[in-house]
Amino acid sequence: MKTLIITPVLLAVLAVFPISLFSQVVYTFDKGGNGYYNGSTYKNMVPFPGTASSSTFELTNAATLGVTLADANKTNLFRGLTRTGNVCSVDLTAISSSADQQVEWIQYTKTSTTDLTKNGIVLRAQSAASGYSSCVRRGYYFVVQTTGIVGQMKFRGIKLDEATGVTNIFDAKISLSGYTTGPLYLRAVAKGTTLSFYYSLDNVAWELAAQGTDTTFKEGTVQIAWGVGGGSNVTDAYFDMVKFE
Repeated sequence: MKTLIITPVLLAVLAVFPISLFSQVVYTFDKGGNGYYNGSTYKNMVPFPGTASSSTFELTNAATLGVTLADANKTNLFRGLTRTGNVCSVDLTAISSSADQQVEWIQYTKTSTTDLTKNGIVLRAQSAASGYSSCVRRGYYFVVQTTGIVGQMKFRGIKLDEATGVTNIFDAKISLSGYTTGPLYLRAVAKGTTLSFYYSLDNVAWELAAQGTDTTFKEGTVQIAWGVGGGSNVTDAYFDMVKFE
């Protein structure tokens, strides 16, 4: 049996990174990884509710989007296809229910002058469906939305509630100089009563897009979701490397 020796240096590291060293879950959507489709099921990913058709989403090859990666032909991306009601979602079942949550992901989105693409991540997802849509859980929906202006994105924090439907916690428009289709690096954080949404264009320099507070949901699971109300184009946003810490 191996013994873990707790040194002052290790204690200092744990104080800064209490979760990520031991509890990281990544959805790569690639062969053998979380989210991969083996011909019959998706690994640790289930449409919500369970009776929802998986034809509402797909895995698509990154090369078809023009992603300039050395292994683009081997890299799968996730995207929503259709919606039932206002929002559709999938449960990321490799992620256990928790209170403080942080999810990072890469998103490729076409910021055209006509599309209003609305997609994102639900943190602290509850067992019950939202009153806003039967195909998404109650929880905090971190939405990246095009605005109709090339290079501009809207970062929204939405409370999906069974009774009230949808409540905006924050809603911020950000001009992203030079951004066209991506990649856009995103980080959604729920810590205590504070909800924070960050973005980066290079995965090095991160900026706080918006922040707000709410006390409704204390803990829950995690979902990928697509759509918000009418006029949602859900087919032009692609997810990759969804990482939970």
